[in-house]
Amino acid sequence: MGDTDDTTRFLEGVGINVAGSIVINAGTNLIKYGGRCKILGYVMFGVGNVATFYSFSFAPQSVLAAISAVQFISNVFFSFCLFGERPTWRVWLGTLVIILGNVLIVLASPGKAADVSASDLLKLFWHGTFRRAFDWGLYSGFIVLNLVFGGLYKVSALPFRLCKWPKIA
Repeated sequence: MGDTDDTTRFLEGVGINVAGSIVINAGTNLIKYGGRCKILGYVMFGVGNVATFYSFSFAPQSVLAAISAVQFISNVFFSFCLFGERPTWRVWLGTLVIILGNVLIVLASPGKAADVSASDLLKLFWHGTFRRAFDWGLYSGFIVLNLVFGGLYKVSALPFRLCKWPKIA
């Protein structure tokens, strides 16, 4: 593939990701709006997620994940249109920062993903720093869940007993 084809695929991925993120946010707001719009909201949410997932085959995921922040920009628009929420100056400032950040991410990205085979990914997963970080995160998650919700072993959750946590049946 030539550079033009790679650039075209990259831009297609960015476009599909942005569109998918906006459709997800529109769907979420329609679900929140309720009534008959709720069903349309669920459909839009599903379609947007499929589009976002599909976009990952066109461009590096590290770029597209950051670009998905466009949903916060679209939320300003949808919140105003559906719920009449007027954006404050802080919201406008945050929106500007997101836009500038996304432009910088697209301009600074390499424009194509690295070619890595499945066996390369398995080697990276089973050996090295990633596996230690993965294990640490997994164990930490189990400990927190166990402390907060009592878990399978009924570990004492003394610090959390002072909080008003909902009872789970």
